[in-house]
Amino acid sequence: MTETIIKLTRSTADVMNPPLKDGTHALRGLRVLHVIDRLSMGGTQNLLMRSISELDRRGVKSQVCVLSSTVSTDESYRDRVQPEYLNFSGDYRNPLTMLGCERRLRDVVERVGPDLIHSYLWVSDFLSAKVAAKTSTSHISHIVDRRPWQESNRLIHRIRRSSTKQAMKRARTRYLAVSQAAKEFACEHMQYDPGIVAVAANGIDWNEFAEQCRPLNGNGKLVLGMAGRIEFEKGHQYLLQAVARLVEQGIPVKLRITGDGPLREETESFVRSNGLEAHVSFLGWVASVTEFYQAVDLFVVPSVNAEGLPTTILEAMASGCVVIASDVGGASEAIRHHVDGCLVPARDVDALVAEVARLAGNRDLLCRMGDSARAQIRQHFTTERMVDVICATYNATRKAAHG
Repeated sequence: MTETIIKLTRSTADVMNPPLKDGTHALRGLRVLHVIDRLSMGGTQNLLMRSISELDRRGVKSQVCVLSSTVSTDESYRDRVQPEYLNFSGDYRNPLTMLGCERRLRDVVERVGPDLIHSYLWVSDFLSAKVAAKTSTSHISHIVDRRPWQESNRLIHRIRRSSTKQAMKRARTRYLAVSQAAKEFACEHMQYDPGIVAVAANGIDWNEFAEQCRPLNGNGKLVLGMAGRIEFEKGHQYLLQAVARLVEQGIPVKLRITGDGPLREETESFVRSNGLEAHVSFLGWVASVTEFYQAVDLFVVPSVNAEGLPTTILEAMASGCVVIASDVGGASEAIRHHVDGCLVPARDVDALVAEVARLAGNRDLLCRMGDSARAQIRQHFTTERMVDVICATYNATRKAAHG
């Protein structure tokens, strides 16, 4: 693969250690308990880890509490944090199970004595709000996605929404959202006050990614990439249908899929039954995402609906990959259509095929768009910018708590 090196306009020292924003020093010594359902591999878990690293640099003291057990913790996280585990079974429909987990979380809060609780994912949000209300601890909920139950008319989902809103109201919860789309969805369907929902646009650690654009491989075969859990909402089935059509049209493509999940066996079966074994490879979870992106020309995110703003979009763009993504959630907040990536309607196989075919063989266009993608991420979607908003929300929450 031919590579073009992109020169940075800022020094490495500035990028690695940007000056702290005004107001950050007031947070030194602040104690934050981060609560999350599980530490299995995923975008929300990576968001948590990036946030903690940057908060630590700014003097914020973080402790992690995981509702589940060590069994669900991915090895890559074990040396980075030493969490409290509550051994929650995950059965949120069982009131006794939920009460037991709430009691254990309250014990942790009373022992650790955090200034605020910062929670991620629904069960953690709900239980953290209940504990915060009973212990007079400030609470922040991080809105990371847009879930179908939040807009469903089913009775069980209406009850779930009502109980969640009541718990958040009692805790006087404030919110962070990974994208404007995630904020708007939550405010519409959960009826949160927009004035207490800040958008901390999802961000990545800039220096982890190669300073290169991604033109075509020397052998002329276009390498597509996809990463994430293999489950319905990620849209693997639509991308595989697109690959089958591209092969039929004589466009040489190779799809590399990293990740695992409940639909992996079914997805592999589709590949075999359609004779795509020579064109699709399943890598499982890879040790180095940067090396994965370096081997990809086009990165595809064919999500169905629930995304807030996938980290994989940002990582791929930072690596100089051109991204084709479903126009759902916050994708359009990062990708400018036909400038540094492509947006297609969700579930639209024809649109996926058309965009891949348009870019296939056009090395100059891929490189120009890759350069533009890198600039877009460097300017707007870094961990530092994300944590600036998190710190501002911490400050606002403290001020609100003290009248």
